[in-house]
Amino acid sequence: MKTFVFACGAAVVAQSALAVTVVEDFDSFASFANGQAVGNGATDASLFFDLTVTARNGDGLDGVIFDSDPAGPNAGSEDVDLLVDTGNVLTAQDGSDGTATPGTIFDPADDDVGFILTLDFIAPLTVESLLLVDIDGGTFTEITLIDESGLEREFDIPADFTGDVAAGEPGSFVIDLLTLSDQSSVNGTGPITAVEDDGFDQDAVVTLVFDTRGSGAIDDLVLSGDEVPTSGSLALLAVSGVLAGTRRRRA
Repeated sequence: MKTFVFACGAAVVAQSALAVTVVEDFDSFASFANGQAVGNGATDASLFFDLTVTARNGDGLDGVIFDSDPAGPNAGSEDVDLLVDTGNVLTAQDGSDGTATPGTIFDPADDDVGFILTLDFIAPLTVESLLLVDIDGGTFTEITLIDESGLEREFDIPADFTGDVAAGEPGSFVIDLLTLSDQSSVNGTGPITAVEDDGFDQDAVVTLVFDTRGSGAIDDLVLSGDEVPTSGSLALLAVSGVLAGTRRRRA
């Protein structure tokens, strides 16, 4: 039985003697500010994973926290297509802004050329679902899950799948990452399709790759694992720094 630690920064939504399910929503960990640079050596995006952000156009860029409240600080920005009202979402800032140092706060314009978010989890786990944001016109997107044996499950998400909330379209969609069945579009385009390598283990995922050819964001990762310590133990781990020593770093 695998045993690993989930910690504060995400809501614990279910717990039993053998398993816990949490939602990483980017709303509470480290008291994220709108425009907070995350990943690539800046502030950690999560206690559950290490984040690497790769540009498609060659420019340096980092992850960024974006407040999606329609009445919030980004209401008058150029990125109203991300205002899906789910709190903070995770995207990549415009590549022209360069790279960040810890504590950097960007004017959070999301990159519209395309980027790759690579989430390396602290231990093998199950990634049940996540919220796709702003997969709209001209944007082909892939999500790849990689298990601890290097086997993959890939989801192909067609252009305009969510549509644009600013145009009165849904703008977001919860993708089920536990199924290979087609998932119908909320915006009238082709379905999400999935394929996997023989033997892929959905309960031992170590990496998730979100690869988009345009603007977009993710939120509300639903993660589950075999065991968690008590809430008191979590607090002790967070204070003592023991958790930092348990993080999985992949070359």
